[in-house]
Amino acid sequence: MKKIALLTSVAGLVMMAMNTAQAADGTINFTGEVVTTTCKVDTTVAGAAKDGVKLPNVANNQLATVGATVGRQAFSLELSGCELASSATATTPVSKVAVFFEAGPNVDLVTGMLKPAAASGTGAPTVASGVQIAIVDPSNNERLKIGSAQSRFVDIDNKVGGTGRAVMRFASEYVATGPVTAGRTDTSVTYSLVYQ
Repeated sequence: MKKIALLTSVAGLVMMAMNTAQAADGTINFTGEVVTTTCKVDTTVAGAAKDGVKLPNVANNQLATVGATVGRQAFSLELSGCELASSATATTPVSKVAVFFEAGPNVDLVTGMLKPAAASGTGAPTVASGVQIAIVDPSNNERLKIGSAQSRFVDIDNKVGGTGRAVMRFASEYVATGPVTAGRTDTSVTYSLVYQ
């Protein structure tokens, strides 16, 4: 009886292994390259995003309907030091840069916008509700879906005698996502530079 149970168990395992092996329908190959270019955010430019983006104070009745927007504020990421370092392994010169705004605790992955960060502690300010902050590409007025899509690429001035600089322009604005209550809308997002 034990032999039959053991043989049945072994046969079952073999069948499961064969079934798993037969489940593969193809292969996906990943290619990429690590490049030597690393632009630096220029901290000497006044008014760039490194100083933070100050949205205007707005009344909650300006956001009375879901989808309403108000308070657009332009900002930029100014980059320097984008020259391509000499490298025997770099097969493609880098000439463009984009930004990918990372998913994080302040990002609503459904809307792709920034939620006001929760305040904590005694005497912490009230946080607004029913409102989020969108990051917009001002060249086409499209919202960037934070956490899942990068910005458009911009040219790096890295030709011979170039400045090694690039400027990425954005805007931010309030967007009503429900009934809006008054309060702080402070939030933040991390980002990574992407090269082409």
